[in-house]
Amino acid sequence: MNDKIYLLILGCVALETLIMLIITIYNLIRILFQKSKRVYGILVGVLFLIEYFIIQAFLLMSKEGNLTDAIGFNNKTVELILLQAAMTVVVLALTQNVRRWEKKTLAKASLKEGLDSLPVGLLFYWECGMVKLVNTKMDSISRLLIGEGIYSGDEFWHMLLSRDMGILPSEKGKAKDSGNRNECIVRLDDGSVYSFKRSICVFEGHNLIEIMATDVSEEQLLNEKLKVKRVKVDEIKKRLQNLNSEIESITVQKEILATKSKVHDDLGKTLIMSRKFIETNDEGLGQEVIKQWKLNTLLLRGEENDSNIFEYSTLINDFSKVGLKIDVQGILPKRKEHKDIVITGLRTCATNALKHGNAKTLFVKITNTTGRTLSSFNEKKYLQVEIRNDGEVPDPESFSEGGGLGNLRKSVERIGGNMNVECKEAFKVIFRLPAEGGKGNI
Repeated sequence: MNDKIYLLILGCVALETLIMLIITIYNLIRILFQKSKRVYGILVGVLFLIEYFIIQAFLLMSKEGNLTDAIGFNNKTVELILLQAAMTVVVLALTQNVRRWEKKTLAKASLKEGLDSLPVGLLFYWECGMVKLVNTKMDSISRLLIGEGIYSGDEFWHMLLSRDMGILPSEKGKAKDSGNRNECIVRLDDGSVYSFKRSICVFEGHNLIEIMATDVSEEQLLNEKLKVKRVKVDEIKKRLQNLNSEIESITVQKEILATKSKVHDDLGKTLIMSRKFIETNDEGLGQEVIKQWKLNTLLLRGEENDSNIFEYSTLINDFSKVGLKIDVQGILPKRKEHKDIVITGLRTCATNALKHGNAKTLFVKITNTTGRTLSSFNEKKYLQVEIRNDGEVPDPESFSEGGGLGNLRKSVERIGGNMNVECKEAFKVIFRLPAEGGKGNI
């Protein structure tokens, strides 16, 4: 009965030894594959040899029949069992250490698995074109483009350049010569769009070329929609510009018609005054008639030149002939849009100064300034024109803008400016014209 128990115990120890030997072989394979610490490899190798010799010792003892004696286990058997128990503890402890090291260390398999899980495509290859690493995403992109995997990094990059959406059809044949290009955008057969970027990194002392592919399908779709909308906006803008030109032309014609009507009304009044002077031969009335005829002559000349407004010098000389000096401080604008309004303002203010204020001098001050408008809180540059005279100041309560000043205000506001009229110490007209926009220079 005791012999059976002894045999059962020894059988269990032998089985344990075999299991430990298998675990040792497994650990040795893991360490060699993962390139773990060298000390682990040496220690597992020694454990493998010891376990192997213990197995051989059990087999030898079983063959010679010296497993037991009359008393029980002999000394050799007990020593072998104790040795195996110690080996079991060492093997299990080493297995646990190897497992901990694997969790803390990034292995090649883990790195490849991580790269394959990325949403971007990655390709690494040497300068000669030989592929070093390609993840699953880049491999699937390659199969959609060329129907097979990537075998040469250089050929794959040149193929991408030839399909670049940014290259004109006439330039696609030169894609292989564009070695300095490191970015391209390619549309795949499934309709998705990818952005490819090439860069150089150093690995183990050698240059390694990396190609990264990023899905930009949504961005490309937005860009295409923006292009379509931009075309529509340009068409609407062009139509608005044409409409604005027509509105300006109609407004100018309307203002010209109003001016002509006023000139004709003034001319009729002057004819009545002239008839009255002839009948009464009143000298005071005669001076007034002469003054009115001179003003009407200036207005008629302005009417004849509506399509080609007087130059500044001509306007100043004409008014100096009727006794009104125009004193200009600053630089008169050269931009046609500004010049037309300034000349209209000078003519209107000079006529009013002679007709209503009996003025001798018209003072004009032109400066560059900045300010804000009701439609914009940003500071903008303006050309400010201030016109005042030394004549009589009208009563602020009874003053109202006539056709001349009203048309001037419309012209100023039409290009984004503003205008103020003051009746304090002197009659003053101030209008500001936007310096930016329009054609030409100030």
